[in-house]
Amino acid sequence: WFGCLFAAFYLINNKEQAPPPSIGFEGYIYPDNIGDGGVCDMYSGVPCTNDPSLCCYNTEIQTAGDNGAYPFGDKRVFNNQMTDPYSLTPFPNAILFNWATIFVLGFGNLAALD
Repeated sequence: WFGCLFAAFYLINNKEQAPPPSIGFEGYIYPDNIGDGGVCDMYSGVPCTNDPSLCCYNTEIQTAGDNGAYPFGDKRVFNNQMTDPYSLTPFPNAILFNWATIFVLGFGNLAALD
């Protein structure tokens, strides 16, 4: 019990912050526009080639890149990922498979208790 209490106390008092916004990669489109004061301006984004109204990754300045998964940094909890199909964008959110897994495992546990 002492270990669980210590771990809980440590986790409560040592909250880590989410990572910074994603830098992106060549061809990556930032979620905001030039001059909005967001991620595009933070990493000196340039107008995209195909659509100048969008802001793209600047290959002349940036040398490192990342996967661009979460433009605003990783979020700790997605409160709506079991109800909103777009909550994990840009990753697909397989709500049907999530709920099906819950029901299958639930009925499997009921059968095991029988």
